[in-house]
Amino acid sequence: LDVVALVPAGHAEARAARAAIVHAFYVLAALAAAMVLLVVMIHRSVAVWIDEIGRLVRRLARGERGISIGREPDQSELGLLAADVDALARTLTAKEAKLEETEHRLFEALELIHDGFAMFDGTDRLVLWNSKYEAMFGPARHALQAGRTVEELVRAGARAGLYAGADDVEAYVA
Repeated sequence: LDVVALVPAGHAEARAARAAIVHAFYVLAALAAAMVLLVVMIHRSVAVWIDEIGRLVRRLARGERGISIGREPDQSELGLLAADVDALARTLTAKEAKLEETEHRLFEALELIHDGFAMFDGTDRLVLWNSKYEAMFGPARHALQAGRTVEELVRAGARAGLYAGADDVEAYVA
């Protein structure tokens, strides 16, 4: 656009108008460039944290433990969220280690019991047992699996001949 052509030649006002329009164009171009740069910087900042948080959550979901966010979180909302997810991962790792230790102690205690011992849940499903209980099942020990019902275990034991007078398995189980 030729601004000078719109205003009669030789007028000082025309030059001033042209200079003002050119100046405004440069200001707008600089503002547009700054906005684009700002959007790119914000996008990169947000995308980095979203990638880090997503990577950590996916690794936790796969069962990986002892992992961390991999960089020092900043004070942005996403940085603080990343720090919280990182803390959750550390807490989860510590709790699982404590659970494994407790489970180990429980199984050691079960083995100290002199008799066969089994624990069933509220739906009569086998939860855990000691080696003496397993030995009592002899040829039917293959049936001892967590989640099996009392009825399934009795049926397996009757089929294996563990119970005297259990020739008719179905009648014995009933």
